[in-house]
Amino acid sequence: MRTGRPITNKTFNDILKSGKVTYSICWVFTGNPSNTYGVAYVKGKKDFAHRHSYRYFYGEIPKGLEVDHICFNKRCVNPKHLQAITPRENTLRSPNTVASINLRKKNCRYGHLLDGKEKDGHRFCKTCRNEKARLVYRYERQQAQRALK
Repeated sequence: MRTGRPITNKTFNDILKSGKVTYSICWVFTGNPSNTYGVAYVKGKKDFAHRHSYRYFYGEIPKGLEVDHICFNKRCVNPKHLQAITPRENTLRSPNTVASINLRKKNCRYGHLLDGKEKDGHRFCKTCRNEKARLVYRYERQQAQRALK
């Protein structure tokens, strides 16, 4: 995570208005933390600082998109580090979500390649699925033979 100069709630709007942007480092917002995101008060209304920064420099956030920190610093308000993306893409970009962890997996827990794909996009291991089907078939066949005896 990059670090930069701290920005308080008081100086936040002044910095945005000045147009002075340091592109290489994060602008760390230190005013009013909430859930690790900075909270700015714009015209008396509470708003996340990174969303306000995005709107100031790029305009309204497109409907259905959310603002992502490409620097992974939740308190950064540098507009060059903010990007409007879909919620799914935001989830997959995060290194710690279950979805992104599973997406990076190439093999099942037994080491076979995840080479099958369901209609809904879920991946699976064909080798393990076939082996399970064989075991179920053998078990059901044994049960049927025992029932006949």
